[in-house]
Formats: sequence, structure tokens, C-alpha cells
Amino acid sequence: MKVLFILGLVLILAFGFSLGAWVAFYGLKLKHPVSKGLTFLLLGALISFLTFALSIFIVWPGV
Repeated sequence: MKVLFILGLVLILAFGFSLGAWVAFYGLKLKHPVSKGLTFLLLGALISFLTFALSIFIVWPGV
């Protein structure tokens, strides 16, 4: 069960930061590299947190 949880967490982080990178580097028209980096980190963390929260509240109780 612990391995499944860790694997799910790794996949959630990969999804969140991949989507954050796509939005920061291709979706938004940001010029400054620092603003791109900060946007990438903030969006990645936010998307990862929201995905983790949804998985805990929706998917996990059914197991």
C-alpha cells in the first residue's frame, strides 16, 4: 500500500509540474525568464496540490 501511495504521489507531481511548465512556457506570453520560472513553480505546486487533494477526497475513500 505504501508503494502504491508513493507511486501515485510521484505521478501527481509529474503531472502537476508538467502542466505547470506547459502553461508557463507555452500558454502564457511571459518574456522575463524569472517570471517564467516563478510561474512554473507556483503553478506546478498548485496543480499538484489540487490533484492530490482531489485524489484523497474522491478516489482514496473508496479503496
